[in-house]
Amino acid sequence: MTSGEAEKGIPKEDPIASLPSQVSRVGIITCDRSRYKYDICTINGPNVLNPTISTFFAVDPTNSTPSTPSIEKIKPQPRKWQEKPMSRVNHVTLISGGPIRPNCEIQHSVPALVFSIGNFNGNYWHDFADGLIPLFITVKSFFHDQDFVMVIDQSYDYFINKYRDLLHGLSKQRIIRMDGENTTHCFPWAIIGLITHGHMTINPNWLPSPITLHHFRDFLAQTYGGRNKHTISLHQPSARSRPRLVFACRHHGGRVILNYVEAKQAMEEVGFEVIEFEPTINSNLRENFAIVNSSHALLGVHGAGLTHFLFLRPGSPFLQIVLIGQDEPAEICFRNPSPYLGLDYLEYKINVYESSYLDKYGQDDVVLNNPEALLKDGWNKELQELYLIKQDVKLDLSRFRPYLEETYKKAKRFMEKEG
Repeated sequence: MTSGEAEKGIPKEDPIASLPSQVSRVGIITCDRSRYKYDICTINGPNVLNPTISTFFAVDPTNSTPSTPSIEKIKPQPRKWQEKPMSRVNHVTLISGGPIRPNCEIQHSVPALVFSIGNFNGNYWHDFADGLIPLFITVKSFFHDQDFVMVIDQSYDYFINKYRDLLHGLSKQRIIRMDGENTTHCFPWAIIGLITHGHMTINPNWLPSPITLHHFRDFLAQTYGGRNKHTISLHQPSARSRPRLVFACRHHGGRVILNYVEAKQAMEEVGFEVIEFEPTINSNLRENFAIVNSSHALLGVHGAGLTHFLFLRPGSPFLQIVLIGQDEPAEICFRNPSPYLGLDYLEYKINVYESSYLDKYGQDDVVLNNPEALLKDGWNKELQELYLIKQDVKLDLSRFRPYLEETYKKAKRFMEKEG
């Protein structure tokens, strides 16, 4: 499916449009709770943040504030439909009215955008799908050509440090981290919450201007591709006869290719220059971008590490290896978004004889021959460990080789066209 064909399936209107009964207005505070995946609130006027209690106090410019305060609460993360993860996200409180309001210690001339990183656990895919892409969408929805202050609750150091360049690419203002902040801040207005269009998705029909996943990829390239020329030059495409394949591999912790050495040799035999790639939570994203952006193909077993497909240049082939029981997450996480990035998506589904579970369960066990029956009621911790974490694979290289050859042909054509 080409990116053009994929766009034909994009709805023209949000299927869960704002319903009046689910939009509350309290003074200058408006909260829209009509969406399935997220809530979002707006303070349409001056406000004061007391970060020690995660509370915004709206300032009514008419001075007609009622003596009894009205209160809204919101968990500013776009995973509203997932009860367990959202249980780890703190509420932010919005108060309109009442006699008590904190004094303003720091006055900002630009608005605030408030969101939470609570429940992120260092999973690279969730960082992008539930954090950075919704942040990008929200910025393009409310702050087009306007600076703003990010106010982040539950702001884990790893997230701030790892994605600092991207965060500052969206706003030049100093980030306010509510955790540990003791100073009150005042803003002319504020948005609380992030908008999501779905898993790893940007729908141009739901935005003021037609922004797509391509634009997000351009933002990544602008952020990571324009500086530190020495680092980039180490991985720049050059005249070569062998297309470069980034082999996203794991050597421990599940989803390991047990015959990894033989698999890599097969990749080289079909004609690839193979770059082994095993990113970690502490990997440098600028260097990762340089490696993947300068390649001609990406290959790996389904998992968060394949989120680096965002760094591939449009037109690159991307081969995902899907283990037993991984069809649904493989589709949601990578198969569906790939056309919108302009990638040439390929998929290799292993059979039961390639799974590491063959000896443990046997080929006729429901774990291997009917995972849909186990997954019919949804994912739980045990099933996640079974299918998404602990399973390894020994590739049938005779069966796998035609997929490598097809990926090579596409990568070769891409290299000849794009360099």
